[in-house]
Amino acid sequence: MEPATALPPPPSPVGDAPPIQDTAFDGQPTSSTHATTALIVGIASLVFFGIVLGPLAIYLGGRAGNEIEESGGRLTGAQRAATARVLGFIGLILWTLLLIINLSVRS
Repeated sequence: MEPATALPPPPSPVGDAPPIQDTAFDGQPTSSTHATTALIVGIASLVFFGIVLGPLAIYLGGRAGNEIEESGGRLTGAQRAATARVLGFIGLILWTLLLIINLSVRS
């Protein structure tokens, strides 16, 4: 009869864990697609129905700015996000004034 072979002990959960890597980003940053989308909507708010597209550009630009800030350097485009917000405000104000003027002339 052969003696029973002993199995090796299971690995220690602490000792065999991979080392924790630094979370800082060392690669090439990429451009934020949300910032680009916000900028396109901001530009469109100047030309098209800015009462709807203006607030959307403001929201998307703010969200893209937060995403870029929280990315730790992985994303770029903070200027585009800020520009989208400014264009959104301009489009909203412009179209609101045009609507008020149009309604007051018709009265």
